[in-house]
Amino acid sequence: DGAREVAPELWAAVAVAVVGFLATSHVVASTKHIFEKRGFAGKDLCKKGTPRESVAVPEALGIVPAVAYLCCISLLHTVLRRASAGPAAAAAAYSAMLSICFMTLLGSPQP
Repeated sequence: DGAREVAPELWAAVAVAVVGFLATSHVVASTKHIFEKRGFAGKDLCKKGTPRESVAVPEALGIVPAVAYLCCISLLHTVLRRASAGPAAAAAAYSAMLSICFMTLLGSPQP
């Protein structure tokens, strides 16, 4: 009955994904104006000649879902640690999380 053993981990992952999506949607909606005010916005050049050509696009807003992803994946890794295959799998997971973390931090906008 391997399916019964996987079900709790699957539901935990689905729950964290839904909470992460809702949190990201809320934070993006509430912070996009802050990014625009600080000057982290640009114009979409592909919209030239359309009514939306003058609409500002908050370019640095990708930091919000990146941080939400890191929080979700860290939480899942902590909760589902018992499901990992051993130290090698844990080391691979930590390496991947550190890689994404540094990519996010190095790519974030500087004030």
